[in-house]
Parts: sequence; C-alpha cells; structure tokens
Amino acid sequence: MLLGGMNAFAAEYTKEADALNALGLFKGTEKGYELDKTFTRAEGTAMIVRLLGKEKEALSSAGSVKFTDVVNHWAKLYVAYCAGHGITNGTSESKFSPDDKMSGAEYMTLVLRSIGYPNIEPDSVELAAPELYLGSSNEIRELLSGEFTRDKMVHVSYKALSVKAPNGKMLINNLIESGAVSRTAADRAGISLETKNQYITP
Repeated sequence: MLLGGMNAFAAEYTKEADALNALGLFKGTEKGYELDKTFTRAEGTAMIVRLLGKEKEALSSAGSVKFTDVVNHWAKLYVAYCAGHGITNGTSESKFSPDDKMSGAEYMTLVLRSIGYPNIEPDSVELAAPELYLGSSNEIRELLSGEFTRDKMVHVSYKALSVKAPNGKMLINNLIESGAVSRTAADRAGISLETKNQYITP
C-alpha cells in the first residue's frame, strides 16, 4: 500500500513568488502559483515581459511576428515583444514551438538578454550567469539540474531584480525609474535597492 505525499513537491521560493506577485511581475493560474509545474516557451515569454514591466506595452502593440505557430496563440503578443526586442529566437525560421517545455538554460538566457546582454546563449549561460551575478556558480549549476520548475523560475526572476544592466543600474531600479514598479511596493515586498552585487563567483 502506497503512502500518499511521500513524493510531494516542497516549494522553496514561495516568499519570492509572493514578492514578485506583490510587484505585479508574476501571476499564478486559477490554481495558484503552481510552483511544482514546469512551463512552456510561451509562458516563459509572458514572464519575461512582466518581469520587464512591459506587459501593457506588449498587449497594446500590433504584435507582428514571423512565427506561423503563434499567429493564433494566446501568447502571440508576448512572443512578438520578445522577438522584436532580440530577447528570443524561434526553434526555426518560421516556428517558435510555443507549447514546448522551456528549459532552465533557455529561461536564464531570456532573462539576461532582456536585461541588456544580447549575446548570451543557452549553451553559455551557465558560465555567464554567475559573472553577471544572477547567482553563484554552484547555485546556477543546481538550478539547471533536473526539471526547471516554476519554483526555480521564480527564484531566477527574483534574483534578476538585482542584476545590473549595462547602464550600471539594477533591474529593480530601472523598473522603478520607468514607473513600472513603485518604490513603496518594492520596499513592502522586501526588495533591496542597494546597488552592490550579492555574489562572488567561486
């Protein structure tokens, strides 16, 4: 007789999910955060747009996109925004494969490209992420191992708020300056606005 709950998923980053949600940068589903689930390439682009504070802009655009498999997809405008800003590529010249699972390397690549590092690629992100202070080498390696869940995605997104863009300012500071996030909301969510980096690459 099997005992229920022995393999139950234990989310590690619920507090970070709450903080991102309070800032309007992360949304759950009708079932909640579902941090135990993986997510698709389409969902990844939606998260990136929200993390940049650009959802209103993306959803109000014409949304022209060359990928034939997103023309009638719910994520068309998110994909169009990311593709139009050099954040994401397709799986071919004409396909985006929006319902394929997004890997950790792909998501970290999109995060760093969106902050202002366009030359990051999935096969180099494990080395690039620690250099840009998205996490320590050991942490990045652990996040990339196994399935990349929404729980891990939340953690990477939260850490991204402290990554400095090429202009020297952290993402959270740029979000505040653009009006996408209020300083009061950041303070209430416990987001540090200090400009020093938190990690040193081992």
